Amino acid sequence: WVINNQMSTYNPKSEISAFNSEFAIPDINSTFLDPEQAKKKENLQKEQPNHSSTISEHFSNVIEKSFHYYEVSDGMFDITVHPLYELWGFQGKSENLKIEPSKKEVDIVLDFVGMDKLKYSRGNQSLYKNSNQISIDVNAIAKGYAVDVISGYIEDQGYFNYFIDIGGEIRVSSTIDRHWDIGIQEPSPERLGNAIEMVRLSNNSIATSGNYANFIEYINSDAKRTHIINPKTGYPLEIKDGMIASVSIVAPLCVDADALATTLMLLSKEEGLRLIESLKDTEAYIIYLESDSLYVEQSSEFKKYIYK
Repeated sequence: WVINNQMSTYNPKSEISAFNSEFAIPDINSTFLDPEQAKKKENLQKEQPNHSSTISEHFSNVIEKSFHYYEVSDGMFDITVHPLYELWGFQGKSENLKIEPSKKEVDIVLDFVGMDKLKYSRGNQSLYKNSNQISIDVNAIAKGYAVDVISGYIEDQGYFNYFIDIGGEIRVSSTIDRHWDIGIQEPSPERLGNAIEMVRLSNNSIATSGNYANFIEYINSDAKRTHIINPKTGYPLEIKDGMIASVSIVAPLCVDADALATTLMLLSKEEGLRLIESLKDTEAYIIYLESDSLYVEQSSEFKKYIYK
């Protein structure tokens, strides 16, 4: 409840919603369609003061970790993509929204994307944005963080055999020789619920990101685009041959597994595996589509978790 009230973009009274709306110019979506309105917005932006907000401890922890992965991923993990989610129709997705935005509309929004437009101070737990049009979304990392917080609470109560799952972000703990067997879902809308692989975990976390469940088909481009958006191009990943369909990450902390699973969806297989091999006690299982068939690439030590 506390974490949700700090970081849920679906809660209009949350801290993140307050940060996103503070000093924002009304009717932002109207500027996507009208160049004259866009110019007015730019002028108003210059007249408005920059905004700094003091944030709570959990929110602060997630922001700090987000900056870490922004740097590690060379900007591919970026919490300022929130306006792009709105533009493409994934924030409060409606079945009636199936017209793909124009490049001009995407370019307008891209002016307000990039974590280099944010500044964070750990000392006083403040978050600063240099444009009143910037808004953030931590959904790619907050669930994993919440899992870790719950894990800490359970262990503080003296329990060390548990399984925690929030929307597919999982952390387990076992004592002696016990373990948990977990299935990695096959990334196919026709076979949802089928496990393509089984992994055995004892005292670590696993998170999976995929593009097979949350997507929109756009009638003006014949494109089927997933909810994972490239912050550098402004375009969602397109569901097509050669794409990465699913990434599962095993790591000690669920917050790291959660962030890395999304990050690797945006990198090539080679780039993603290089990143994973540079991290301690962290492994990846990548499923990709090639010639209408699913194939797997995995990091060097992921095999030790596979349970046959």
